[in-house]
Amino acid sequence: AFVALGVFTLGYRVIRTLGRDLTQLDFHLAFCVESASTLSVVLATTLGLPVSSTHCQVGAIVAVGAARHGIREANFTLLSKIGVAWVLTIPSAAALSAMLTLVARRAIRSG
Repeated sequence: AFVALGVFTLGYRVIRTLGRDLTQLDFHLAFCVESASTLSVVLATTLGLPVSSTHCQVGAIVAVGAARHGIREANFTLLSKIGVAWVLTIPSAAALSAMLTLVARRAIRSG
């Protein structure tokens, strides 16, 4: 339910960021991105490697965009921001989960 809420409220920003701001994509390039991303996930799954489909998608966008427009057309400043966000996601989620667990335990014990 929360994923759907995110898609409906901020999904357009994600699509704009990946499909226009990171590199220019048209329908043909988007098809190549989807194909490359799918192939990456399937191969990794076959090999028993845990991969994020989101990471595969962004990697495919950069690779396809670079192949079509040249490596200099990729927005590496934006790609760096995306990378930092990925790195910060796990500790942030862990900290938030720990805080919510503490609050829930205290509420259960006092209730």
